[in-house]
Amino acid sequence: MPEFRDLVYVNESKLKIISEQVFWTKSGLQDWSLNVPLLFGELRLSGRNSSTKEMTISERIDKIIKLLEKREMLSRERPETIRDSYELNAPLFTLEECRATKVILPIPKSSSLSQLGDLVVWISDPPTIPNLSMDNSWTKPVTFLYLVESNWDDGKFTSPWSGCSALQAVVNILSGEPLFSVCRGGEPFGRDDFVHPINKLRRIGAYATDERKIVTLYKRRLISDEQCALIGDHAFRLHDLLGYPLFIEVKD
Repeated sequence: MPEFRDLVYVNESKLKIISEQVFWTKSGLQDWSLNVPLLFGELRLSGRNSSTKEMTISERIDKIIKLLEKREMLSRERPETIRDSYELNAPLFTLEECRATKVILPIPKSSSLSQLGDLVVWISDPPTIPNLSMDNSWTKPVTFLYLVESNWDDGKFTSPWSGCSALQAVVNILSGEPLFSVCRGGEPFGRDDFVHPINKLRRIGAYATDERKIVTLYKRRLISDEQCALIGDHAFRLHDLLGYPLFIEVKD
């Protein structure tokens, strides 16, 4: 029996598309028997029927994880740099346990997506803190993660051009702009400011819930080294990653 999952988000259509490429139903055999009364005694009939039943969401998740692992398409670690993401045969999907904050962004009325009401993104801080004594580079090998609920496009995993952070891409989704659009007059969601990404989004009306421990399976969409933030008492240029989750499960 599959384990119970406290799922707060599931991209059911994407799960179904992936699973149907390989499997659709689970099957089983069921024995049957029937006694038919006759004038002198009775006739006993028996046989075996095959039965099928559509898989539950939890069963689909389990099978997809196994499938992605078998095909070497799954990583269990967040990439720390753009180079990590573009290594030969780098996995497209990541299964990760982390702490993340659910951030709700009201969609402006001027946006082509205004009928949707809100955009929900989960933001996770880098899982590691840069070692200042070991790493003297300006751009640090650590990465913020943004998980946008829904699959906004089916583009290939890539790195945008200069001036477009992954957080800027989130704002572009919100405003209905092309994903890699660059903000005119600076980089308010990237290198122009060292405040936390959540605080950058608060300036455009976002509000955040409590931080939660989550497990998520997501498809990597883009990574940049165009982000800046304070970690502890130190200001860093670092990386940020946009992912499209197949599911988000709360663990606490």
